[in-house]
Amino acid sequence: MEPILYTHDMLITVIQTKFPALMHGRDFLVGHPVDPDTNRQTGEPFIAVWKSVEIPQPDAGTLKAEFAANESTYRAMLIRTYRDRLLVATDGKANPPQDAPPDVKAQAAAWQQYRQRLRDLTGQPDFPFDVQWPAMPA
Repeated sequence: MEPILYTHDMLITVIQTKFPALMHGRDFLVGHPVDPDTNRQTGEPFIAVWKSVEIPQPDAGTLKAEFAANESTYRAMLIRTYRDRLLVATDGKANPPQDAPPDVKAQAAAWQQYRQRLRDLTGQPDFPFDVQWPAMPA
């Protein structure tokens, strides 16, 4: 299985795990080079700004080595974080009122299935290295 590029979000996850009191956007900023034509990441993420006075800025190589040594754990954390945000964003869509018309109930059932598929991501055979994300209902 081909590993995915070490990304911006992965570096943020490592930093926030090692330093739970720090928050991206407040205490540090992570960046990465981007291809101007495709807007895709073209190189390693880096710490662009470090504002914490109490905690010295960690070495980027050390953080990448930490990720590599615990890649499965960090990937799973990142996927769960994204999955949990999708669940929160769809909280109200899966529970129609009892007196809702049949088409609203059918749509709610589709959202319930989608939400269950999100919860089942961690049971996929190649999780967390190859995740098949479910499609949102129309």
